Amino acid sequence: MPITVLYNCTEVRDFLADYLERKLARRQQWAFRLHLWLCPACRRYLAKYRSSLELWRGLDTDAPPAELVELTLKFLRTRVEEGEWLPETEH
Repeated sequence: MPITVLYNCTEVRDFLADYLERKLARRQQWAFRLHLWLCPACRRYLAKYRSSLELWRGLDTDAPPAELVELTLKFLRTRVEEGEWLPETEH
């Protein structure tokens, strides 16, 4: 069986939600954890991501309108695709 390896910070960012929701296959989880162990920039990014989730969960509000969510996600995807919102790389 081939081993799945996450080679760079961009791939880690792309799999972050799946990792936190425990949707990755076991080999992907290990590769993800290995990258985090080796990459301080991605560890910081993960910590910020988790903090953001905790802040969001702590809000006592109704869910935002679906249109707002879709527009926000579209904006963020564009920023990521243009390379304007990537973790710092140190390796």
